[in-house]
Amino acid sequence: MHAPKEKEGDHYIFSYGSLMDINVRTRLSPEAITFIPALLKDFSRGWFVNQTVGGNLFTYLGAIRDLTNKKPINGIIYKLQPETLLLTDIFEQDGYHRILLQKGQITSLIPDITIPEGAIWLYCSSKSLPVKTTDRSSHPVSPEYLQNCLNGCLQVQEAFPELNDFKDYFISTTSLWDYYISMKENKAIRNTFGEVNI
Repeated sequence: MHAPKEKEGDHYIFSYGSLMDINVRTRLSPEAITFIPALLKDFSRGWFVNQTVGGNLFTYLGAIRDLTNKKPINGIIYKLQPETLLLTDIFEQDGYHRILLQKGQITSLIPDITIPEGAIWLYCSSKSLPVKTTDRSSHPVSPEYLQNCLNGCLQVQEAFPELNDFKDYFISTTSLWDYYISMKENKAIRNTFGEVNI
């Protein structure tokens, strides 16, 4: 992944997937404990990214530029240091590229908390669509990854009880859930990971 030149000042990430989970993001950015729940317009979220892990092909969330999307995607904004931003680049190097967001694209879900000044980055899908195949059971949603995403949503709801529909909104604004259905229908996946309830 070719990372853009760093800007001076504070750095933030808008996370719409597994990095919403504090246990995932603090492995890369130990300082990234606090966060701001937010909405991002002009993008769509879906199961767009295919990666091979341990010899198996799985599908992960991605975001693509979509000016026609009328429902912004939800996520969190968290601050990190320049050196951990570079570590996150490495973590996201397969299937993603980092772009700079405009502040006007982001809305805080908490009226008393404003969007911070500084560079807010988004990891977009490097490709706009997943691998084309009729047998989606060959590249289902990664169960561990999905659980991280859902855990992140529940952590938002726990920290901000007024956002008790955050997980449901996450699900409703994510496309291509048939990849998840493929996961549930894959016996080997179920035996390894068990059921993931959404």
